[in-house]
Amino acid sequence: MDDLVKKYVKLDDELKQINDTAKDIKDRKKTITDLLIQTMIQSGKESIVFEGGKLSVKVKVKPGALNKETIQTGLTDYLQTANKPTKTLELAEKAAAHILENRGGDEEAKLVRTKK
Repeated sequence: MDDLVKKYVKLDDELKQINDTAKDIKDRKKTITDLLIQTMIQSGKESIVFEGGKLSVKVKVKPGALNKETIQTGLTDYLQTANKPTKTLELAEKAAAHILENRGGDEEAKLVRTKK
């Protein structure tokens, strides 16, 4: 039993060391990734071809949160317009569309590697 405990502890220590190393590598990769994305966007390059593959920047617009405050603000803004429909269903549809279109959002860029 003592032998099994020693093996377990040794393996657990090895895994912790490997995980710490992996975390360090991921942190360094994230730093370089952020720098590459920023540089590529500033220089207007969507992709970089290198031996063995290609790096591409993909920019995605992430819609803003749809919460009570967003809904209230959107409804208030929409209902203040002079050109409102009179039918309830049409009013609801147009108000909902207005809220969804004007809720803001954030751009999110990520670096994608494709291999040849």
